[in-house]
Amino acid sequence: IITISIRPPTTANQWYHIAVVFDEILERVYVDRELNNQSAKMLLMHEVRDIFIGASEPGVEHFSGYLSSLTVHDSALSPD
Repeated sequence: IITISIRPPTTANQWYHIAVVFDEILERVYVDRELNNQSAKMLLMHEVRDIFIGASEPGVEHFSGYLSSLTVHDSALSPD
């Protein structure tokens, strides 16, 4: 389970652009294009599994909100 921390807590009924970047050492969280939080992470991939965005698994610890224009990339994007 990967937990992403955002400081300070977000405001209800407000849209945010959130980007998470992992460079094999640090996980960086950007909120509205500003660095919000970063921490050292270790990513261990053992087998092919489903990815759950907004929940730890089906029906458990679910995100109560909406996700719009979600994209997942397998390589770094340019700053533009």
